Amino acid sequence: MSGTTGPVKYWLDTSVLIQAARTYYAHDFCPGFWDFLAREAQIVSIEKVEKEIARGKDRLANWISSQSKPIEFYPINDPQVIKEYRLLQQWANGSNSQYSPNARQEFAQADNADPWLIATAKAKGGVVVTHEKPNPDIRRRIPIPNVCQAFHVPYCDTWTLIRAFQARLVLAP
Repeated sequence: MSGTTGPVKYWLDTSVLIQAARTYYAHDFCPGFWDFLAREAQIVSIEKVEKEIARGKDRLANWISSQSKPIEFYPINDPQVIKEYRLLQQWANGSNSQYSPNARQEFAQADNADPWLIATAKAKGGVVVTHEKPNPDIRRRIPIPNVCQAFHVPYCDTWTLIRAFQARLVLAP
């Protein structure tokens, strides 16, 4: 894996945070999950994810923008990240791409954090955390795991992340 040495970084996809906040790990009944994310310096994301969440103007957006900055959000202006991003876009738009023109256009949109997240994980090293599943036959969109597989970037879901840290989310009475 390219990038820096040291502890593995886990790069969170926007949907991981949004789904957790709106459903199974809502702030009001599972604060331990959010404490876990804030406590682990290896759990990070990128500024584009932060901006996607900020558009929600909800409890999650407030948590992200709190004074303590619970998660570090990396900028995407690193030359190696930009290089990897270009390679991802070339791959998505390749002459034998399976993806529809709309899927390729969505993947290339300036506000789409997905390709930037993968490019950052590839450039800096680490694991992309997403709830998306690989789909080798899909044409209508470009799933994060498909790109990760093509570029040999490890990925996992939230529960694998929690297990990697051997975290325990305890319900208090």
